[in-house]
Formats: sequence, structure tokens, C-alpha cells
Amino acid sequence: MLVGCFGFPRIGRKRELKWALETYWKNKNEVLLFNKLKELSLWQIKEQSLLDIACLDFSPYDFVLDTCIDAGLLQLENGMEDYFSFARGKNAFPMKKWFGNNFHYLSPTITYVGKVDIKWREWEKGIDEGIKKSVIKGVVGPYTLFKVCKWNGLDGIEICKKAFARLVEKYMLCYGGVLFHEPALAFSPCIEEVGEIYRWLGKEEKENIRIAIYYNRIEPDVLLTLTKRGISKIWLDFIDGEWIGCDLDEIGLGIVSGRTVEKANLLEVARLVNGMMEDMHVNNVVLHPSCPLFHVPITTDGENELIRRKCSFAVEKLKELKKINFILLSRSISGKKEKKEKNRKELQNRIFITSHANLTTKRMQRITTTVVGSFPQTKELRRTRKLWKEGKLSEKEYESFIFNMIEKAIKLQEDIGLDVLSHGEFEREDMVEFFANYCDAFCKLKNGWVQSYGNRCVKPPLLLFNPKAMDMRFFKFMLFAKNISDKEVKCILTGPITIVKWSLLLRNGEKYVDLIFARAREFAEILKNVVEQAAHHFSSIQLDEPALVELVIYGEKYTKRAIPIINTTLSKADRCVKYLHLCYGDVKPLIPIINQLSVDVVLLECYRQGLRAEDLNGLDKIIGVGCFDVHSTSIPSPKQIASFLSKYVKKFGRIVVCPDCGLKTRTWKEARKGLKNMVEAVRILEDKKNQISHVKENR
Repeated sequence: MLVGCFGFPRIGRKRELKWALETYWKNKNEVLLFNKLKELSLWQIKEQSLLDIACLDFSPYDFVLDTCIDAGLLQLENGMEDYFSFARGKNAFPMKKWFGNNFHYLSPTITYVGKVDIKWREWEKGIDEGIKKSVIKGVVGPYTLFKVCKWNGLDGIEICKKAFARLVEKYMLCYGGVLFHEPALAFSPCIEEVGEIYRWLGKEEKENIRIAIYYNRIEPDVLLTLTKRGISKIWLDFIDGEWIGCDLDEIGLGIVSGRTVEKANLLEVARLVNGMMEDMHVNNVVLHPSCPLFHVPITTDGENELIRRKCSFAVEKLKELKKINFILLSRSISGKKEKKEKNRKELQNRIFITSHANLTTKRMQRITTTVVGSFPQTKELRRTRKLWKEGKLSEKEYESFIFNMIEKAIKLQEDIGLDVLSHGEFEREDMVEFFANYCDAFCKLKNGWVQSYGNRCVKPPLLLFNPKAMDMRFFKFMLFAKNISDKEVKCILTGPITIVKWSLLLRNGEKYVDLIFARAREFAEILKNVVEQAAHHFSSIQLDEPALVELVIYGEKYTKRAIPIINTTLSKADRCVKYLHLCYGDVKPLIPIINQLSVDVVLLECYRQGLRAEDLNGLDKIIGVGCFDVHSTSIPSPKQIASFLSKYVKKFGRIVVCPDCGLKTRTWKEARKGLKNMVEAVRILEDKKNQISHVKENR
């Protein structure tokens, strides 16, 4: 029996990846960048040094993008300059959520098919060949790549077959094997497509390829199709999935949760695995996390005693796997053997320890302009916040600084001519962590950073207790903005689903998605009281629920559970205009759900996602059209934005216009330019409408 891993965090213990990328974007020094990427690749391998099977799936920004480049589906004519152009520049691809999680990936549009080439990975050239041969290379698998990319009329299946046949040959020259990340196989895949896309496998490839399928239960016909194609090494998620029985050469048992942070009950897990193995006709067994570990922080080292006692992060989860393996190998499992059927069912249940405003009209014009919420989080702001946290700046001094920033944001919005304003969210380092600071259910981490995408890291709070109340002192920042402006200022709150889903959670045997909704219902009751207070002061309230889009992959059976949760949250705001903000993913399947929500305006990420007006057929809310990409340094001109918006105006008449998302990652100069171009674009559309009306009147 062996112990393995995949998807170990890539950011470094001190977020070295973030600082390396941001330094490169300033000085364009590829040598310095490659040296740091090499260090981080070796670090990822070293953190897995206790394991029998270590996986190198490090990426400088996005591993879907990396796999496309490796496979010859995207070309880098100018090296890393082109790479980051695809990631965040003028050629940036849409950013989506990785199979229902708060981890982002790029969704490339494939228009080119070239030669397989892994030479662009300059940083890996300096890694000793012996080290590389001792690890397996982790990449996005062919079926998942086929599903997450856009193919622009090309035969994506045929392209993936040929590309991966050549790509695996290249990988095998450098590494000790290949692991395909294939979460798409766990979410109702087309069996015919799966069978066809894996038709290319030869004898050598079959022996050296492992497939990791996670986040959900795999259907029997999917497993049968893979084995018919000669795949004999499959790693499965036994936390949110289950064993369905199949003859394999190697079975991977994902028995430690990769996206929640409870400690595993080691003896209980070992006992259950021991019972299950009696029913498995396999030559080799590998114990591994249920899914990639990039969903959790790196280690509990440095955290307080309560967190170390209650929680297990990436490093600790690997140690748990080693201990479980030791227990199994030493046969030190007490108690009578359970029946096989009971073992299968118990694995998921027992391996953990626990301890509408009437919007008709008068209040909104034909085209209303607004922002989603946040404004630039500058170095000066981060430095000031750090001094305050360290006790080197008083509460009064810190708040004075924040109020000055709010004044600056309000003045900018008024000068540009926005209709509905935001206070800028300068007091919020993170949209979930901020509200967790005012709620009694959370425990704060010192160094619990998790990668969201590329250089973007978040520090999710740890949800330990049942929520009882929320301290409402945070209202003072939004009230200050409201009091210094004659224009309408929104009250912006993070919704209950996002608060729960973007926190670190402890399970007590529940499936992940069931856990999310159960805890979100609790927070809806707490936030209902917050909304009631907000309604006394603000005429517009915005609920940010980007995590709702992540749940689309589980189907309407689950997403419809959001309806009573969101409606409960907003039930005390009938006199207000109610905004809902959604981003990062396909909202089309959510249209029937959105129509049942007691909201008036839905702000959507339309520009980067390529969301067309006709894609929103049937949506009976006022649409907030995101009209420029907030993650790109490239800002469209007023004419380009006007052209983009014109299709929505033509179809829906009244719309709200906004950026795709918050502006926290942009500079003040970029934020000003983007908003100014947006307002100018609306003026272009209004002038055009007036000209048409004038012509009609003269007729």
C-alpha cells in the first residue's frame, strides 16, 4: 500500500509565487522569474517528500493554460509576455470556477493547432533529471480540457486525442509518470465522448498514466469505459464519491478531505478502508487526498492551539495519510469486521471528528451606471492596514485613513458622473474575512492563505461555531459615504452562501454541497437582521453571491436551495432596490432560479465571460451588464463599450451598466479610465437614441 498526493498548494509558505509574479510584471526580468518558479517547483516536490508518489503540477499562473500550451493549442511567440497576455492582458481568456469551487481557471478559445512543446517551461530545465524522474507530472486530462475550452468550430475531441498522444510521449521522457486531473468525468460526462477521447492510448501510455477523478461520484459506465480503453490506474474521491467496484491494477482511495479542514479519525478511517479492501480486486492501493489540496492552507504551524487541535491543512493531511497507512500495514485495527455494504456507506458518514421594491421607474433611468463595489487596494492601503493590525497605528488613525479613501472614491465617482455609488470597500481586505471579523462563529487564521488564481490569494476564515449574531459596527463606513454624497450610495453585503462556501469548513459526515446549504441557512437568519438595519438608512442594498455560480455544476436539484436562503436574507428590505452580484461562470442555468429571487437588478460579468444578450433570454430582472474586464490591464475605449452595450439596450431597453466585478486589483489610474470610458459609452448610446428620436419626430 502506497501514499500519494496531487494538487499540493503552489503559492509557497509565504506567498512567494504572488510576489514573484508581481515583481516580474514590473521589471519583466524572466531570469529572476524562472529562478523563483524553479524554487517553488522544488518546494512543492519537497513538501511531498514523505510520500511514495509525489506529483509536480506546479503552475506559474493557470494549469489549464499551461496544458493548452504544452499540447500545442496555444502559441507563445514572445515567451512569458504572451503567456501573461492570455492570463491578464489584452488577450485574456474568460475566468471561470473550477468545478464548483472558489478556485479559478482560464477558459481558452482554441483557434490554432501546432506542435506539442514543453520547452517553454524554462524553470523546469534546471531541475535535476533524477528528481523529475522520481515524481509524476500532473496536468489537466484530455476530457476535462475538452470540456473547459472553447473550440471555435474545431473538432475538440480529435484535436485532444492527437495532442495528448504526443504530449504523453514528451512527458514520459522527463518524468516518472503522468497524472491527469479529470474532475469533468464526475459530472455527467458523455460516455461516447469519453470513449473516443481516450482511444489514442498505447501500451506504454496505459502503464504510466494515472487518472484522478474527484469532487463527485463517478458513474459505473464511466469507469467501465475507461477500463475498456486500458486505463488501469484510477484515483477516486471517497469523501464526496464512493467505490462502485471494478477490476484495476491500481486504485487510489481519496480518504482524507481535500477541501474541508477537519481532522480525520485515523483509526476509524483505517478500519473502514481495511473492510473495503476485501471487496477490491486490485494489485495496488494508493491512499491520497479526496481532491487537490490547493483548496486549503498549507499548514497549521504558527496558528493558535484551538486551530491546531481542530484542523488539518495540506501538510497535516499528508501526515494523516502516512499515519493511516502505518496503521493498516501494522494491522493495529481493533474491533470486529463490518459488513461490506455497511463499510461503503459509513466511509462518508463516520471518518471525521467534530468537537420586491417597485422598481418601475422613477428611481432608475433607462441606463443606470454603477460599480460592483471595491476600489483599488493600493500599497499605501495595505501598509496602513498592516500597521494598524500590528498595533503601530491607533483605531482612530486607521479609521481616519479609511474615511479619506472613501472621500476620494466618492469624489471620483461623482466627477465621472456615476448614478449609484459605492463607498469603495477600503476597510475590507477580503469580502468574506471582513464580515467574519464581526461574527461570533469564526476563528481567524494568521497565515491561512489559499490561492484563488495566479497571484491572487485569499485568507478564508475558519467557521467553527454556529452563528448567533453579527456586530453591525461596520455600517459606519458605508454610512459615512452616504452622508457625504447627494447621490445614491449602495449598502454592499456578502451573501450567506458565499460567506459559508468561501470559508474553511469542518464536516461531520455530510456531503460537501449539503454542508454548504445547511450552514448558509443559518447565516441567512443572521444577515436578515443586518439587512433590516441597512434598510433604515439605504435605499439600495446589494448582496454579493458569486459562490452561487460555483454550485451550478451540481444541477438545479441543489441550486434551487438558494432561493429560500437569499429570499430570507432580503426579506426585510422591501422598500429598497435590491441588487444581486454574480460572477465567474455560466449564469444561464441559474436563470430559472434568479427569476424566483426577490431581487430587482442582477449584476453580471458579461464582458470577459462573453455573455451575450441572447444568452439571457427569459431573465425577468433588470440586467447589470459588466462592460469591461477588471482583471486585465487592457481597457476598451468608449466606442468599444458602447458597441458592446448596444445589443443589451436593444434587447432589454432598461439596463444597469457596471464593470465586470470589483476594482480592487486595479490602479487608481486604471479604475478612473475604465469608469470614465463606461460613462462616456452610455452618453454615446443616449445621444444616438436622442438623434433617432429627433429624426422620427421630424418625419
